[in-house]
Amino acid sequence: MQVYGMDPELVEIYNIRNLESIKIWDLVTPSPSKMIVMPTILIVYDGGKVLNLCCKDKYYDVYVKKVMEVYQDEKNNIVEDALTDPFRLRSTILIDERSLSILESGELKRKNEVYGFYDGKDSYNQSLCFQRDEVRPFIPVLIYHLEKLFSLTDRVVSIDSELSGYRDNYILNGRVDGIDTIFPFTYEKVSSDEYVFHIAGMLGKSEPIKVKIEFANDGIIVTMTVDKNELVATSKMSVTNGVVKSVFDVERKGLTICYTNEDLEGIPLDNKNLADLDYDTKLEWFKLPWGALYGIDTSIDELSETEKMIGIDSMYIQISDNCFMKKEFYSKTYKRNKTVAVDANDMVLDQVDKTTIGFSVDPDDHVFVIETSFDDSTSNYKASGKNFYHAIESKSGIEGIKRENLVSLGRKEELIHKSDLVNKSKILMLVRGE
Repeated sequence: MQVYGMDPELVEIYNIRNLESIKIWDLVTPSPSKMIVMPTILIVYDGGKVLNLCCKDKYYDVYVKKVMEVYQDEKNNIVEDALTDPFRLRSTILIDERSLSILESGELKRKNEVYGFYDGKDSYNQSLCFQRDEVRPFIPVLIYHLEKLFSLTDRVVSIDSELSGYRDNYILNGRVDGIDTIFPFTYEKVSSDEYVFHIAGMLGKSEPIKVKIEFANDGIIVTMTVDKNELVATSKMSVTNGVVKSVFDVERKGLTICYTNEDLEGIPLDNKNLADLDYDTKLEWFKLPWGALYGIDTSIDELSETEKMIGIDSMYIQISDNCFMKKEFYSKTYKRNKTVAVDANDMVLDQVDKTTIGFSVDPDDHVFVIETSFDDSTSNYKASGKNFYHAIESKSGIEGIKRENLVSLGRKEELIHKSDLVNKSKILMLVRGE
């Protein structure tokens, strides 16, 4: 048997503790057109060990977040004991003023709120949900963008929302030029924030359309690609100065044939029960063209004339029949001003990436199961990489799903298999405490 271990450098990063000093400095390198500034973090820790990584190093993102985590945990600790420092000459982490201002501004204040609801609850390393429940909330996104793309052609395509299929292969029904047609498609989850669909039947049996959906802390990008026609359509919803911009750009053979750019109007939130499902939120809300909701809150802290800290909280909510999906991002990013002579790299100091899906497990839509997942690639907190489950009985459907009525599901309730999540009798028994 061959055992594969973790990269030694990654093991070293995960074992950072007992910080002695931290210095954030700029590594400046020349390029043909301008100077490039790369943020670098130098630490001394655990009895004199040293790490010094810049933004071009392999595990830099993990390194930054680990340093942030350990710093927040240890900044008020005494790092020397009675044997190594009997006179208490050094009782705090050595850090210069500039590095201190960056680290303190980079702290994710909402961390405890985001994770607090899940403290002490059972979790699973793997999802217990069926893939179909993950796919369903994407159907409105697919329908809107595909129909919009074909509105620019001489072919009339309409798509129904009913979904059938399982395990990577699904079918939607619809019409092409008035003729009933099936649209088979495949589904791939590349990561917790990137999803790829290949949809056939709209351009003939052998020519699929690739649709890629990407989520980020400051926006959503949907890209449609038709290789045969050398056609690429990009729909981007992005946060700019506290406003959500909707940009639609279509290129054929590298030339733009359609371009729109508009600001979305703010709206009052009618689904606060979902937004505040596990903690209280304060976001500005916008309605996306396919009916989803997008909430944002941004902040800018000026650290100096050339440096700033950008904070972004964003939330995406898609409600579709008897299911919903919620994507949440919270991040603090250190930025230097870019000039004609200097190009600078950003540094993400802290980030949370959370996905919640909820779905009905009975035909009357009165009993719901909710999965909440934290992406382990963006944070080192205890909940990262974990999946948490709750259930609720709601006679008013999704509108009646509220935090105070959620019942945690876990191992002590013998929730072990995927099939348990769609067993209405068992879920209802657990919700009612029977």
